[in-house]
Amino acid sequence: MENDTKKTDIFEFSSKHDWAHKLVQKCKKAFEKEETRKMIEVFIVDPIIEYTIKKIIPYILIISVLFIILTILISLILVFIFTKMPRIINSSPEFVI
Repeated sequence: MENDTKKTDIFEFSSKHDWAHKLVQKCKKAFEKEETRKMIEVFIVDPIIEYTIKKIIPYILIISVLFIILTILISLILVFIFTKMPRIINSSPEFVI
């Protein structure tokens, strides 16, 4: 009994939303055309990508500059530590490696 009602529920669902299925099929056929694809690419996809890149580029530049500054700063700190280390080691007699 339950199997029969489940089958009918599924059938009722698909028949109730038959218009949605037809709409999806029409859209699918329309997207298969090269002209429609090109139009979507030119008028929708390309502007979205251009807008996104325009908004993201400043953040990418800031992150790149910060990365370079941090790399230089860490390098300078390491150079300073390694150049001063022999003096520190030689000046303190109780310091043993």
